Amino acid sequence: MVRNKNESINGIELSGCSCVICGWNKSTLKGNVLVEGAHVKPLEFDSSCDNRFNIISLCPNHHAMFDKYMFYIDPDELIVRFQDEKDEYNNIDISEKIRHVKKEYLAYRKYLYDKNN
Repeated sequence: MVRNKNESINGIELSGCSCVICGWNKSTLKGNVLVEGAHVKPLEFDSSCDNRFNIISLCPNHHAMFDKYMFYIDPDELIVRFQDEKDEYNNIDISEKIRHVKKEYLAYRKYLYDKNN
């Protein structure tokens, strides 16, 4: 599958170019953003999801946690829900940072979270 790098960049920009969970926003000395574009609905389930409406910006740590289903984003409230309810970022509202993400992608991620936990 050929990935569309521009869509990932657009998703990161729409998310504010920082981790939507912790706010991490480091860049290289040349100004290249180091946050990663994370697919809400994994591409392994639907290759048509490689678009800006399915991508959020996450730091490498939160991206790894997201891919391991350690948290999800409530599709209705746009609140982060961690497995570990004591996590410092549990229950934060990220609605302003992910307005571009389609609800259907968030709902599918929650389905996968429930299935894997």
